[in-house]
Amino acid sequence: MVGIKFVTLVSIMSLVGSVPQDSEGGNLIEPVAFEPGSEESVLSKRASNSDYPSYVIGVVCETNKKRKENNLPPLKIYQELNEIAQKHTKYMVKRKTLTHEDDEGTLGKRLSKESVGWSFCAENVASGFDDEKKVVEAWMNSPGHRANILNTRIKAIGVGKDGYYWTQNFSDFFDSFKYTAYEPKC
Repeated sequence: MVGIKFVTLVSIMSLVGSVPQDSEGGNLIEPVAFEPGSEESVLSKRASNSDYPSYVIGVVCETNKKRKENNLPPLKIYQELNEIAQKHTKYMVKRKTLTHEDDEGTLGKRLSKESVGWSFCAENVASGFDDEKKVVEAWMNSPGHRANILNTRIKAIGVGKDGYYWTQNFSDFFDSFKYTAYEPKC
């Protein structure tokens, strides 16, 4: 049986603190959020569901469903955020661990390195889930992960998946011609 684990980003100090258990016996780490950023921005361009892997559409649709249930606007997929999430997921698979830091640092550092304009970002990670509904439901059952999903400051989402490992990145991207945004048809 595959073990179930998931993590959210809130503070680096949480990584060395006690680790609470979720209802399914998986390990949790409190979420991390960041505020420093640049002045660059983002503008939506034309895309379609077929431009993204089905797991990206699935996670975003499930996430937006939860946001709608809480009277929040839907998140848009940003390809740049997907690429950062996918790279981080592959890092976790290679290291066989859940983490919010990789060789490039935290999500905030990864966004800045890619010259992505942001002033707030957050990240959820998980392992041990085989489909989109299960991983989003697990995140929603964890207060820190739920807070990231329902955060009123975010408008952008990126998703990474490799095997049973998942990454969900969130940001408040600014408007610019440089990025591609898409609200999936669910």
